[in-house]
Amino acid sequence: MLNVLKSWMHRFLSDEEAVLFALLVIVTFLIVLTMGNTLAPVLAGIVLAFLMQGFITFLSGKNLPGWAAITVTYIVFLGGCSIVLG
Repeated sequence: MLNVLKSWMHRFLSDEEAVLFALLVIVTFLIVLTMGNTLAPVLAGIVLAFLMQGFITFLSGKNLPGWAAITVTYIVFLGGCSIVLG
């Protein structure tokens, strides 16, 4: 049994990047668990900004100027929020 544990530790913990990634995942998980209520609006804002950026990029690819793509995206976002909340 001890040899199995040693071989498992040598196989997975010998790679520095895997250990750092595991620590990063654990720390992130603990932060979300302890401060989840406070971070929820921030995380929701990041997701919404990511989605809106994709729509802006799509509209810019259709030869729409940047300011117009941002304006259209913002109006669509506000309209969607008013429909959902209204």
